[in-house]
Amino acid sequence: MGIKERKERERAARKQAILQAAVKVFSQKGYDRTNMEEIAEKAELSKGIIYYYFASKEELFKELVLKETITYYQRALETIYPLNDYREILSALLDFHFQYFVNRRELLNLIFPFGKSSPIFLDTEMNRQVEAVRQPLSEKINQLLGEKAISLLDLFWSFIIGFSIKMAQGRETAKLQEEIQVFKEMLKGVLK
Repeated sequence: MGIKERKERERAARKQAILQAAVKVFSQKGYDRTNMEEIAEKAELSKGIIYYYFASKEELFKELVLKETITYYQRALETIYPLNDYREILSALLDFHFQYFVNRRELLNLIFPFGKSSPIFLDTEMNRQVEAVRQPLSEKINQLLGEKAISLLDLFWSFIIGFSIKMAQGRETAKLQEEIQVFKEMLKGVLK
């Protein structure tokens, strides 16, 4: 293994450390109250190094949100891809969402902004990229639900957002699992 490969690995590791530090700072303070100096301090790097990798706080935040959003939706799609019954899909998505975030609650403020994040989510290009990642998941569900799809997906995502807020606020894991079970039972009645 040559020097070039080692340097590439080191750069990738440093960038990953910056992104991990940024998740923590952004989730604690929100976009507006976070500055690059705090991210540098959390990453144990100089502010100059942070700017070497990211030209601005906005660029760093966009990359972070897009990376985490892509990962979330790709894993969600992998979870439901082999399933062909919409009841199983919705149930699997609920379980997936819970498992994905139960030990990563700080990511909730990035992927599902609740007012703590930046106006970046009003950025047309950012929304286009996020929608492109989310589209395959929506298409899979729409195929199986047919004409009920829009109303049921609105209901489903409303639950997910409300559930995510509770998760971000630190609701007990057992209570969250109980709420998922109640919602699944409700869906069974609606989806008969």
